Amino acid sequence: MARLRSLLTLDEGERFRLLGKLCAAAMADVMASIQPGQSEQQITAHLAEQTELRGIHPVAIMVASDERIFSGHHPIPKDKQLERYGMVILCRPKRGLVCSLTRCVHFGRPPEALRRKMEAVATIVTVFISITRPGKTLGSVFADAQVACAQAGFPDDWKTHHQAVSSGYEPREFVAVPDLAEDIVASQAFAWNPSIQGAKSENTILVGPDNNEILTSIAGWLTIPIVVNGREYLRPTIHEVI
Repeated sequence: MARLRSLLTLDEGERFRLLGKLCAAAMADVMASIQPGQSEQQITAHLAEQTELRGIHPVAIMVASDERIFSGHHPIPKDKQLERYGMVILCRPKRGLVCSLTRCVHFGRPPEALRRKMEAVATIVTVFISITRPGKTLGSVFADAQVACAQAGFPDDWKTHHQAVSSGYEPREFVAVPDLAEDIVASQAFAWNPSIQGAKSENTILVGPDNNEILTSIAGWLTIPIVVNGREYLRPTIHEVI
């Protein structure tokens, strides 16, 4: 059933594109409004409002700030006030399909160690996105991403949190693991979300016959250049508010 759900029709692909735009727009509005002193619960409430206004209903909203970002991968929002660093995770459905994305904001310059982690997850997610193509299996893609984790200096962090998933009518149709012989085909959607303690990169993509389409891009978001196999990609990073 999971495989059948993951094979999207042309109509479902168009619905996924619309859902990605709506989720990205809601996230953009909320991230632009975040200020130090707001509680994680207030940020959550604002994102819930913005998604509901767009006809998107809840599966999960997760928010963490400052030191809490480094203590887990699925943060439950609390009444803690944001001081400098915030991470917002959105997983929302519309007409059954589920879209996921994560964005981070930092007030002032992020520490160099955090910048390095964010560049690492941006590199790993670029590997995922660039090689998630028809003819590959989820296991082979995951194996290449494991190599990317090691090359980025974080060889074991993939063990602490799932790094890649197939999306559809469930937030997680398939979770990519080593040796998974599940073929990738055009029309499937994936939410790659590699994370290293304190940093995460997540977008939802749609696999096309000729290329992969990122459904949750936010115009104007701060990006960094990532080179994979000789090609340069721009990937979202921590949005800095100076």
